[in-house]
Amino acid sequence: MANIRGVNDIRQGLLGNRDPTSAMLMQTQGMLGTAAEARRETFATMLKMLFCPLFERKSFTAAICVLDLVLFLACCVYDSNAGAFLSPTNEALLLFGARDNEKLREMQVWRWVTPIFLHSGFNHIFMNLLFTLMFVSRLEYGLGRRVCIVIYFLSGVAGNLLGSLISSDETRSVGASGSIFGVIGATIGWILLNWSALNGNPSRNMSLIVLLVITGFSLLLGFIQTSTDNAVHLGGVLSGTACAFAFLPTLNAQTLIQKRQSLAAKASLVLFFIFGLVYFYI
Repeated sequence: MANIRGVNDIRQGLLGNRDPTSAMLMQTQGMLGTAAEARRETFATMLKMLFCPLFERKSFTAAICVLDLVLFLACCVYDSNAGAFLSPTNEALLLFGARDNEKLREMQVWRWVTPIFLHSGFNHIFMNLLFTLMFVSRLEYGLGRRVCIVIYFLSGVAGNLLGSLISSDETRSVGASGSIFGVIGATIGWILLNWSALNGNPSRNMSLIVLLVITGFSLLLGFIQTSTDNAVHLGGVLSGTACAFAFLPTLNAQTLIQKRQSLAAKASLVLFFIFGLVYFYI
């Protein structure tokens, strides 16, 4: 305890242990030291510890954030709405790959993926980058880069597919929300998948409650805001949760029930994509 001088020392302790439980539940052990010692931390370090203590510069999370920013600025430079701060026009977003049902039916299939990296305004990209740093970095650090990449893209495409199936053909959609909700859903699913193994962990219940509240509030806000394509959010969180049961490892030896849950989740994902795509294109 005497060696802990501030919040950065706690972060170093976390980074020294790639235990998935600590990463997924965001557990921090130890104390912050004296007030004078804690004040030696920089403002940037404090923000990093509060929002994304497991973020690493050479990571998938960092690459996604950079790509989102570069494409957002490129759209703004190409064509911005007059009188609005950093707000690309619909034409610019469509050119760079926004989801559009008519163009998807013209076999511009890249539009299932490209909307994940596009954003409609400053507030949109700011919130999505914040949530990416908070949740994607946690999943990547705890369960590995490959797992994180699969869940991020699969959830994003699943969200866009559900959005295209439910929304009208006039709707154009952009944003990483489906992927981010997928990562949150995968974290919820991981906690539920390992519920018994996490028995006695003081962070289990609180982490689940916080994630459920964030998800529920965001979905409710999406229903209130008519400009939000809430089907993308719903598709993302459902597919992310299914991915957890289908692919994520368990802390203990997998039980027969968990094996059956994994098979059911895999079947659900496959059927959703097959029937969803067939229904969309016929």
